[in-house]
Amino acid sequence: MPLPNSGAISLYDVRTELGMASNAQIGLTDTNVRTLAQVPSGTIKLPEDFYGKSNFPPYGTFLSSYCSGYNLYYRYANGSGGYYDTLQQSNSPSCGWPPAATYQLSVDSNPVNEGNGVTITVTTTNFNNGTGNGDLYWRIVHNTTSNADFSGTGSGVSYVSNNYTTLAYYTTADQVTEGTENYYVEVSLTPGGATVANTSTLSINDTSQTPTVSWNISPSGSPSMQEGDVFDATVTVSDGGNYSAYYRVGSITAVTFSNIAPGSYNQFNIVNGVGTFQIGTSFDSSPDQNTKNFLLLIYDSSFNQKIGLFVTVTETQEIISGPTTATINVPFNINITNGVPNTTFTWVQQWSGATFGPVALDSSGSYTFSNVTFVPANPRPFTYTYVFTFAGSGNQKSYSINLL
Repeated sequence: MPLPNSGAISLYDVRTELGMASNAQIGLTDTNVRTLAQVPSGTIKLPEDFYGKSNFPPYGTFLSSYCSGYNLYYRYANGSGGYYDTLQQSNSPSCGWPPAATYQLSVDSNPVNEGNGVTITVTTTNFNNGTGNGDLYWRIVHNTTSNADFSGTGSGVSYVSNNYTTLAYYTTADQVTEGTENYYVEVSLTPGGATVANTSTLSINDTSQTPTVSWNISPSGSPSMQEGDVFDATVTVSDGGNYSAYYRVGSITAVTFSNIAPGSYNQFNIVNGVGTFQIGTSFDSSPDQNTKNFLLLIYDSSFNQKIGLFVTVTETQEIISGPTTATINVPFNINITNGVPNTTFTWVQQWSGATFGPVALDSSGSYTFSNVTFVPANPRPFTYTYVFTFAGSGNQKSYSINLL
C-alpha cells in the first residue's frame, strides 16, 4: 500500500514498500529508492520525498488487454497493487469478430434423370456477419454438361433466412443421346464472386435421347414477360400430326398464376402439328424480388416430357423518389416510376390519417407530384410520411421527408 502522506517514514518502511527482504541492504541513492521517490538525481529528502509514494502503478495505468468471447477489455492498475477491467469494444475484430461463416450443401437426389429438378439445401453458420440472413448466389459449373442441359441460365440467388435456404433448378429433357454427364454447383456471396462452398460432382442420366419426331415451342430460348401479362405459347410437332398434349408449370415457383395451378396438368390439342395455349400471371401483393421464374413443361398423351422451358417474370416495383428534407415555402417534387401503366393508386398521410386519390399512373407507369410545399403553419422539425397503395400490383410503399 502507499507510504503515508505525513509523519515519520523510515528506510525500513521504504524497503517494505519496495517489497524487499527485511535483511536486505538499502540506501537513499539506490536506483529503486530513487524511482519510488520519483527523484532521479540529486538530494533525496526523507521523509518528504516519500510521502504518499507507492511501488504499485498509479491508478488508471494501462496494464494489458484481453478478449472475453468477441469482446475486448482493457485492464488498468487500481493504485493498490490490484486492477480493474473496462469493456473497450463489443464484437471487436481483435477478438475474432465477425466469426467465419460456414456452409453445408446437401443435394436431394444424385444422379438425376434428364428433365427432373434438383433441390440443394444450404445450411450456414455466422452467415452475413452473424445475422443469419442475406443473399447467397449460386451457379452451375460444367464438367461435361453445357447450358443446354439445364433450364434457365444455370445461376441464381437465394435468400438465406436464419442460416437456412434452398435453391432449385431443372435439368432439360434435351432429347439428345449423349451419355451420362457431370457438373457441380458452387455458391458465392456476390454474383460471379469467389466460391465459398461447392457440391461434390453431380451427374445427369441420359434418359431423354434423340427422338424420331421433334417437339418445339415458341417463344423459345429464355423468354421473359411482365408480371400480370399472359404468356402465349405455340407448340409444333415436326411430323405435322394430331396429338392430345399437356402443359404444366413446376410446383416450385414464386410466380402466381390467374388460370392454372402450379404442378397441375392442363390439356391442349395439337392439330396438323400445331397447338396453342396461354398462361396468365397475377400481380404479387407482397413482392420480394425483382424477377421470378417458372418452368414450363410439355408432355405427350402418355405423359412423356417433350419440352422444358424456363420463363422469367419481371416483377413490377414502384420506385418513389424525392428529397429527404424540406423547408417552409420551398417547393419540391415527389416522383413515382416503374409502376403498372395506366393503373391507379391512393395515399395516406400517416400523421393525420387523411386518405387521397385515386390518381392514375401514366402510360409509362410514372407520376409526379409537382411543387409540393409546406406552409408556415406546419410544426417543425417534423417527419411527414406518405403511404402509397398501388392498385395495379397491390404493392404498398412509403415515402418520408423531414421538415426543417
